[in-house]
Amino acid sequence: MRLMGLYIYNYGILTDFALTDNQLTGGVSIIFGLNEAGKSTLLSFIRGVLFGFKTEGNLAKPVRGGEARGYLLLEDDGEVYRVERGGKGNGKVVVELPGGGRAGEELLKTRLLRGLSPVLFKNVFAFGLDELRRLEELERDEISAYIYGAGTGTSPRRLADAAAALEKSAGELYKPRGRTPRLNKLMLELEELDRKIRELEQQPERYFKLLEEQRRLERDRDRLRELQSQRRARLRRLDYLLKARAPWNDLRQCLAQMGRLPAIPDFPERGTERLGELEAGLDAKQEEVLNRSGQTQALRKKLASMAVEEQIIAAAHVIDEFDKERSLYLEKKQSLIELVARMAEMERTARERMAMLGPGWDEARVLALDISLAERRRVEDTAAQSAALEQQQAIAANRLTGCRKEYDRFRLERESTTGLLAGLPPASGGQVEIEEKMELLDRAAAELEQLNHAQELKDIQQNRLQEIYHRMERNLSQQKKAGRNKGLVAAVMAAVLLGCLGIWMIYADWPYGLWVGGVGLGAAVLLAGLYLMQVKQRRDRLQELSAEAGELAKTRENLAGALERLDRSIKAASEQLSRAGAVLKGGEKLQREEIPVLRRRVMEERDSLRSKAELAARLETIEKDLAAAGRELRQAETELEQITGNLRRLQREWEKWLAGKGLTGLTLSGAADFLSLAEKAADELKKLRLERQAAEQTRRYTTDYEDRVNRLAETLGRGLVPREEVAGRVAGMVEYLREQQQMKAELDRCHEDLELALAGQKTAAAGLQMVRAKIKELLDLGGAIDNEDFRNRAAAHRERKELAGKAENLRGHLLNIAGSAAELAELERELEQTKKSSHEEEYDGIKAALASGEQQLAALGDELAALKQEMKTLESGEELARARQKREMLRESLATGAREWQVAVLCSTLLDLAREKHERDRQPAVLAHASQLISPLTARRYNRVLSPVGSPSALEVEEPGGRRVGAPALSRGAASQLYLAVRLALACHFCSVAAPMPIILDDIMVDFDIRRLHGSLQVLDQVARGRQVLLFTCHNHIVEAAKEIVPGLNLVFMDGVKKLAPSQ
Repeated sequence: MRLMGLYIYNYGILTDFALTDNQLTGGVSIIFGLNEAGKSTLLSFIRGVLFGFKTEGNLAKPVRGGEARGYLLLEDDGEVYRVERGGKGNGKVVVELPGGGRAGEELLKTRLLRGLSPVLFKNVFAFGLDELRRLEELERDEISAYIYGAGTGTSPRRLADAAAALEKSAGELYKPRGRTPRLNKLMLELEELDRKIRELEQQPERYFKLLEEQRRLERDRDRLRELQSQRRARLRRLDYLLKARAPWNDLRQCLAQMGRLPAIPDFPERGTERLGELEAGLDAKQEEVLNRSGQTQALRKKLASMAVEEQIIAAAHVIDEFDKERSLYLEKKQSLIELVARMAEMERTARERMAMLGPGWDEARVLALDISLAERRRVEDTAAQSAALEQQQAIAANRLTGCRKEYDRFRLERESTTGLLAGLPPASGGQVEIEEKMELLDRAAAELEQLNHAQELKDIQQNRLQEIYHRMERNLSQQKKAGRNKGLVAAVMAAVLLGCLGIWMIYADWPYGLWVGGVGLGAAVLLAGLYLMQVKQRRDRLQELSAEAGELAKTRENLAGALERLDRSIKAASEQLSRAGAVLKGGEKLQREEIPVLRRRVMEERDSLRSKAELAARLETIEKDLAAAGRELRQAETELEQITGNLRRLQREWEKWLAGKGLTGLTLSGAADFLSLAEKAADELKKLRLERQAAEQTRRYTTDYEDRVNRLAETLGRGLVPREEVAGRVAGMVEYLREQQQMKAELDRCHEDLELALAGQKTAAAGLQMVRAKIKELLDLGGAIDNEDFRNRAAAHRERKELAGKAENLRGHLLNIAGSAAELAELERELEQTKKSSHEEEYDGIKAALASGEQQLAALGDELAALKQEMKTLESGEELARARQKREMLRESLATGAREWQVAVLCSTLLDLAREKHERDRQPAVLAHASQLISPLTARRYNRVLSPVGSPSALEVEEPGGRRVGAPALSRGAASQLYLAVRLALACHFCSVAAPMPIILDDIMVDFDIRRLHGSLQVLDQVARGRQVLLFTCHNHIVEAAKEIVPGLNLVFMDGVKKLAPSQ
């Protein structure tokens, strides 16, 4: 399973947040964001959508209010599922299937998550720094069961279910008053079948009712399908109307604005600029008229005091002519200066334009260049073809570079794997031989323990035998002592003799003799009694000693037999140890202290053999990938050569065209710009020629005026006048002439001068009228009554032209929506007759009706299917037999379930025994995989992860020298690396037996130094080859290290993530 994208409507601090497939690629992806950017919220959102929002606590509560909602896009076996969850509490989940259907929580758990629990996902596949540091999370029953299950080689699902369910299996199978257990359900189903069998005899009449009901339902379904078709057609029509509403409104506004503007079919070009120029000329002429009037008054004052000069008077008409022309001369002079300035600016612009074309370009060459539309179109087409080929060439080159990198990567990986495979020490035997050595070591350890026990027993039995011998000697001595009683017999004999002596003495001295005889006889009787008592005691003692001697003899025989058996056992154990020593050491008998060393050596051989097998499989996969990459590389090279050949051919055609046009060094990319510059340069040169002609005409007029003035000055004896002083000299001559005329004849000359001044005033007035006539002509052409009206009409003309263009664009857009002119007319009539709100309401109503109709069709289909099935059953007439057969099957299932209930308790006990043996014999495969990861994670400080016997939930790491360190004794960083190795190993094992799952890590490397950070990134790159890995971080040094270590790294910045609409 791979995460292809996600969208968060509202969750925690994130709103309208999206990640797309382009950002969530395979391999390692780093999502970088500063603090409070939402990385932990993003991790919580992924877990919440998969397992419910309640598991995430306050992180799921939106800070902006509302309900938490969003969806994930998950790829599984090449198909994309959309998993959306939203609402209060845990949220309701909806899974959209690739075929368009929908499902719920059950499919998410079984199909996508493969039965993965929230606890396992949170602690193995999606965890942050807090979860990583908590060892107690790995000690939970469910996770430890997966670790144990991974070690036995069975699926984690079965072992986890066994560990959690065996104790409850009896209750799940049967409860005396239950309804949900399987056996209870079977009994209830048996009762229902009995009732059904009794009712099957009364069903023949129902068939005809079902047939009539089927016909009615089919008619309803056909009518509903026709109605649905009409609704879809109307929905499409409403969609067109809603899309066309906005441009149609804009078109109506444009037409309304055009209707409010006056209709101006034609208008003078540059009308406003020309009117401004004429108004400026009108002001000048009015000023000239005023000046003429002032001159007339000045002349009348000056004539009286001026001396008369005949030459001046004789040339009065000429001077007056010069004076009349002086204003025009000044205008021409000023116009010439402006023309010269404009020509200089235009020449500079033209030179700049020609300089932009390159060296060697002059006016003739520019004007002779063909810059027609056909030539420009040809250049643009050629440039477009060249750009397309260059783009294809760049794409092909990038592809070739990528293929080469991929090929080199696989080649380097093959060399690295081959080196690792060659660097492994050779194994002394195969897997079977190593297992036999392990079994031999176990038997040797048992034999050694048995030998030591037998030796101890032998010593104890020998000591007991020695003690038996001592007791038998004491018994014999005591028997001998008991047979010796001569002293008491002698005393009795002495007492009898004393009694006999007393009897004999009675005859001599009877009192004394009687006393001696009595004493002797009494002593004899007393001693005889004592003797009899002693004899009895001796006889009893002898019996006791005889019985004890018999028991000691039996014990001695038993001990001798036991010692003989112990000798045989010791001899057999010694021989077994000698054989084990010959196999394992090649010689001497095994000793107790040698077994752990040999066991560790054999386990290292087994690990080496397993690593060799894994590297060999990995090398085979790399060889296949390398061959595929080689084929892809050759294909990319061929494609690049074809594109390069096409590009060269196009370049040759282009150079041939340039040679035909006399253009050299011109590239395709700059051809269109060159022609555009050439066109602009030609326009500038044409304008320059017109300006030159106007300047030449003006220069000829001013030169002629100046020459005539100089000739008059020579005639009057004034000498040549500098050309720049001609206008002033003419004014002085006129002034002097007026003075002379006043001095000659005050009245006549004043009248003459007045007439001349009046004539000049008329001339100025005529010029003024001419300008006014031109203004009147321009106003007539524009259809205006005055200047302001002319400007208003010019503005209206421009606005109407812009509105007409906009209306044409809108009408074209509407025509694209409608498809044809007739459809457009119909569309416009419907838009005029209805409002947008009514269309939207109708659209929503039809959409809802369509959904309701689909539900009704589905319900009718289900009802028809059920009717047909029931009719088919009635037609076959076999339901009764099937019911009876099913009853027998249920009875058999009931018996089978009862046997399963009996087995459940036994399985629970056997599972505990199996787990105990497993922990005693070997470490789990998950920890073996973690041992492969711990070395690069800790910069080769530790090379093995194991769980000691008797403490399956405890973890230890082993140094290369053999010293072990418990997890509590590790530093915080090393402990984090240990827990990361175990979690990654467990994730890899689950993915190998169930399905690949994405691994999501939230800033877990903050405690790692630079060497261990590099090693951790290498491990993530290795893990990501078979599954997706997402790493959240806010640290730049981690990103820089990942760019260096991880090839093909995908980097996503949360601040730059594109915000998408929900539909996207």
